[in-house]
Amino acid sequence: MNISEYEELEFYRTLLKTAHGFMYTLNMNPHHVEWVSDSPIVHQYSGYSPEQVMKQGAFAPGKLPEEPDFQESILDGIEAFAKDPDHKWGGVFRYEHIDGSKKWVAYTSATLKKGKNGETEKLVCMGIPLDSFFNTPESMKEAITYISKKLYANEVKSLTNRQVEILAMIGKGMLRKEIASKLQLSITTIDSHKKSLFKKFNCNKLSELSMIAQKMGITYPYK
Repeated sequence: MNISEYEELEFYRTLLKTAHGFMYTLNMNPHHVEWVSDSPIVHQYSGYSPEQVMKQGAFAPGKLPEEPDFQESILDGIEAFAKDPDHKWGGVFRYEHIDGSKKWVAYTSATLKKGKNGETEKLVCMGIPLDSFFNTPESMKEAITYISKKLYANEVKSLTNRQVEILAMIGKGMLRKEIASKLQLSITTIDSHKKSLFKKFNCNKLSELSMIAQKMGITYPYK
């Protein structure tokens, strides 16, 4: 190893130790944690040292709640990589600390090594403490709206454009007269749309429709 290679290696070692997150590799068959970066976050979020996490092997992923975390992060991820080794998989999961508490982690993963037939043999994953995201509260609010739209995209698609528009206004707290004036429609037409929304979401109160709009990320003006 020449000097430049050594300096580069030291740079990556320092990067892994100081980054506010951690990296780890997963062997696919058998499924177990093969390597974990020497990061303080590893101990903070698990209560174990990197060496102890690796000794747990296949038990480390089992520190995730079975539903939905283990299903979506491990089982669904394995299935996705089996279909396409070049696929990227990510999301969030809760990891059980040694004291029994659960810590939220955001992660992303990709194929690190392929077998002779092109199948995924090893994954490389990066985890970031979810608590870090709350340092940017206003941006986080925007992100929550974005995430809500993604989660409830099918429900939104089942509504007409006018229903979405009216639901967004109800979510903002606008009264039917305000909505009718804004959209230049009759109050009777607004009431008709409201009845359709009540039926669609199986509710009978405006406060319920308002909560549904907020949960689905439908805000006014809707974008």
